[in-house]
Parts: sequence; structure tokens; C-alpha cells
Amino acid sequence: MIERERAVITQEYNGIYPHAEQLKWDLAIFGALFKGHRFGTWNGPIGRLESILSMTQTDFQQFYDTHYVPRNMSVVAVGGLSAETILSELSQS
Repeated sequence: MIERERAVITQEYNGIYPHAEQLKWDLAIFGALFKGHRFGTWNGPIGRLESILSMTQTDFQQFYDTHYVPRNMSVVAVGGLSAETILSELSQS
């Protein structure tokens, strides 16, 4: 289902950047505002079209295996549940 998702992301990207000049303008603005900082070349969380089109199943799996690990996750529970109940539910998921 990677190609289906890639098509959705590409469509979203094209909605943000309907023409190449829009990306150039955004990058110029970020470059001026954040000179010398990593945000100077950042155009948003969606990434660049070249990256979206070149990612493979292996790339996605490697990213998932690296970043979707317990040390990078948080659980927030709101309501009248005890810690024991929450831990029990999590251990069964």
C-alpha cells in the first residue's frame, strides 16, 4: 500500500506547492528568516517531493524500526482509571 500512500502524499504536496516557484519562494523566506539554522532549508513536515518519490519499503521499515520504539513513545491517560488498569490494558495490546 506504499504506492497508494505515496500518491496521497504527492497530492497533498501538490496542493501546498501548485508550482515550482512556490517552493522556491518558501525556501527563500525560510532562508532569510533562519539564516544559519537548520530551519533555513526546511519547507515543512511533508518533506520534498524528491524524497517522497524515492523512498522504498526498506527506507520506511528502517525509519519505523529506528524511531517507533518504546523510548520515543508516551502514553497519556485521562479519566478515572487506576495505573494498574492502564498498565493491564497496555500489556494486552
